[in-house]
Amino acid sequence: MNSRELTLTRIRQALGDRPHNGAGHEPAVARDYAHEHGNRTHEETVDLLVETLQDYRAVVHRTTNARVPEPPGPPSQTAGIIQGCRPGRTAR
Repeated sequence: MNSRELTLTRIRQALGDRPHNGAGHEPAVARDYAHEHGNRTHEETVDLLVETLQDYRAVVHRTTNARVPEPPGPPSQTAGIIQGCRPGRTAR
């Protein structure tokens, strides 16, 4: 028995008494998250995000869309940043 098989055997033994559906998988978890939390304006939502980030001791720099600098590095690595900060922009 190689190390992969030994590890998988130990995992299966540890999970052996857990309930599962007939297909051998855990039951599906409901993903019915709220997409809106109250009636906030865009600015109020951003304020809440900043407050939450600062609770986790993040350093937050606020700016306007016009002042968002070009990302460092190739567009393929920063596509999510560009799309999240600059409306209408996509990766090249």
